[in-house]
Amino acid sequence: MFTPKVIGVGGIFFKAKKSSRLREWYRKHLSFNLNPYGSSFEFRNAKNPDKIQYFLWSVFKNDTDYF
Repeated sequence: MFTPKVIGVGGIFFKAKKSSRLREWYRKHLSFNLNPYGSSFEFRNAKNPDKIQYFLWSVFKNDTDYF
């Protein structure tokens, strides 16, 4: 029997009524380095530590239909 496995997480994406204020809060209080898409985090693959991977944190407007 085939059991699918999660091999990674591309990011955390969520909606907020005041997305720009929330982004600013994360920048100010948690020192997120923001770009137009959110904040990127670099991490290493546990089985291959020489491989660099990225994770994205992003806030969308509450009324987005992106999801």
